[in-house]
Amino acid sequence: MLSELTGFDTESFLPELSGPIPETLTTTVGRGEFAVVDLSAPRFCEELADVGPDFGLVGRALLGENFDQAELRASFATTHQRAVIVANMEIGHKWRGAAYGLLATELVLGELGRCADVAALFPMKPGLEDLAARDASARALADYWGRIGFAEFNGIMAMQLPVPAG
Repeated sequence: MLSELTGFDTESFLPELSGPIPETLTTTVGRGEFAVVDLSAPRFCEELADVGPDFGLVGRALLGENFDQAELRASFATTHQRAVIVANMEIGHKWRGAAYGLLATELVLGELGRCADVAALFPMKPGLEDLAARDASARALADYWGRIGFAEFNGIMAMQLPVPAG
């Protein structure tokens, strides 16, 4: 199933599946942090900053230069007045290369995004202090997240979430 979803041969990542398949196979491949925020709440940005600096950074970018969300409303339909913020998605070293971070993020956004208009993130590898390394990382991660629809927006990346059918 993962091979079909990612278009990648998962046997090299999941050698457990090359033999007899156990009834249940559970393994941790990474972790992510997501939040759904009410953009109409007067203190949503401060509340996000209290949760963590990555959440706060994205919240400030969504507010925009004049703290009025004008850029956000000009770029995205904000019917529900909610956003899903991806603070981080990190896949363990042995699992990288098969786009599991994109797949996991798409799955989470499919669920959390049912009541939201936009998803947003800051494409940065945590812990980089060298400016050249940070710039290279930001460019590579912008290309990576662009594969599922994120685009540059006000110093972060954002994408319109689909309106649920029904």
